[in-house]
Amino acid sequence: MSKKHFYSRRYRDIVKVLFKHGFGFSIEQLGLGHLIPFHRGSFGHRIQAEPYTQPQHLRAAFEELGTTFIKIGQILSTRSDLLPPSYIEDLSKLQSSVPPLPFEEIRECIEKEYGEDWRSLFSHFEETPLASASVGQVYRAVLTSGERVVVKVQRPGIENKIKEDLEIINHIAQLAQKRLRLGEIIDFPDLVQQFGISLLKELDYIQEGKSMERIHSNFRGSKKLYIPKVYWELTTKRIIVMEEIEGYSVDHIATLNEAAIDVKKLARNCAEILIKMVFEDGFFHGDLHPGNIVIKRDGTLALIDFGLTGELNEESRLQMVSLFLALSKKNESQVVDVLISLDRENHHVHREQLRRDIKAFLEQNFNGTLSEINMGHAIQSLLETVYKNKIRVPSHLSLLAKIIMMSEEIGRRLDPEFNLTEFMSDYAPRLYFQKLRTEHKEKLKQSTLDMLALSSEAPNLLLKILRKASADQLEIQMNVQKTEPLIRQFNEMFNRLSLSILTSASMISLALIMLIYHPGTDGTVNNLGWLFTIGFVVSLISGGYVLLSIWRSSKPK
Repeated sequence: MSKKHFYSRRYRDIVKVLFKHGFGFSIEQLGLGHLIPFHRGSFGHRIQAEPYTQPQHLRAAFEELGTTFIKIGQILSTRSDLLPPSYIEDLSKLQSSVPPLPFEEIRECIEKEYGEDWRSLFSHFEETPLASASVGQVYRAVLTSGERVVVKVQRPGIENKIKEDLEIINHIAQLAQKRLRLGEIIDFPDLVQQFGISLLKELDYIQEGKSMERIHSNFRGSKKLYIPKVYWELTTKRIIVMEEIEGYSVDHIATLNEAAIDVKKLARNCAEILIKMVFEDGFFHGDLHPGNIVIKRDGTLALIDFGLTGELNEESRLQMVSLFLALSKKNESQVVDVLISLDRENHHVHREQLRRDIKAFLEQNFNGTLSEINMGHAIQSLLETVYKNKIRVPSHLSLLAKIIMMSEEIGRRLDPEFNLTEFMSDYAPRLYFQKLRTEHKEKLKQSTLDMLALSSEAPNLLLKILRKASADQLEIQMNVQKTEPLIRQFNEMFNRLSLSILTSASMISLALIMLIYHPGTDGTVNNLGWLFTIGFVVSLISGGYVLLSIWRSSKPK
């Protein structure tokens, strides 16, 4: 099939699906949804109990259009700066699981990567997939060394299909940019390009393996988190081979209890792992749903599927800690300052309106004690406020918000009494001071480097000065203006200082003499008591003069 013919057919498919769900979308927008029962299968819609909402129409369209649109929908679910929370919530439900391809088709991909004798690399390979997603399928296998592994194989031709879809979407985005008024606010082609980069990155299994090793390195020596080993000698761009992790699902609480695993401790460990990944390391797993978490038999938490990750720089991490501290203190001004600093577009934000919205947000969500605050609900409400005030926060921060909500949900599944807000409040000050120490460390490091540079250059500079001085070529130029008032002030200052010292010395000396000789009681010095009196009077007059002159000099002229 020619590329032009494929595009023509694919365009028709996309337009057909968008028209079908766009029609339903428009009917809902007009408030006439109750007249057409889409939820009962009208116009080919999936049957469900409740009537379709506008976000559900969009999710259904993405599901019907396949892998590229499902992935774009999943990425959009992290972009609270672009979509209202109701759409974010619904797009988060997009699932990548699809019916598996026959193994004969997957085998062609394996042979392309490993060669026809690929079976010699394994002592056993199960041809029934362990899991099937829109991008790849996962199989159990055993290496010739006896190690049990899982093999994730990319679906044949999926990369080309996604690239072709992205070209079509990019063309639609360019049309939207020219014809929609919304194009004045959003750069649609740039947005599609960002999505394309994220999507194609997820197709590179070598990149996924590097992400696993990076988090493994960050948690080296930890007994709380386990990252599967990557077998690099068998990993390519389209196949990744990892250590198989045996254990339990976080959903099977009864099984965890039977295995004598402390679920309360597990909930705390999950939160600690999240906090370390985000606030200390700045690199985190971007899809912490229960299917990507395995509880090992010794109670250690293991993570799998690192196709989606997020990254925060030092500044963003400090901003997040500052935001949490401001929220926990219910300081609306600080919250407003942090949110405005997060606006990556630096456009004008109506500060007073934002302050009123934040005040209402704090009263609604932070009115009780920390243990009573629902972090997930609070984040959802905060995202609504951010969207309402058109604050364009970076996409990785929206992804972070989603991960924090997922983490709280998992914590509550394990321990219904677990509260992420209360847990994080113990960590936030410590993390904030850690960031301050890091900043001071960097400044000290730079100062040390400057001093080393100066010490290496100083001998040469000094040698040049000495040579010029010995050759009578050294000239010093000074340009000092109005020196007489300055010299007069210095003279007055030194005179007062001298008089102060003499007065203090006289008084101390007289006190010591009186302490030793006791005038008035000792006959040998009885007639000299008047001298001590005169000495004290003179010292007091001198001290008074000094105080008076200091007071006069400090008065404005």
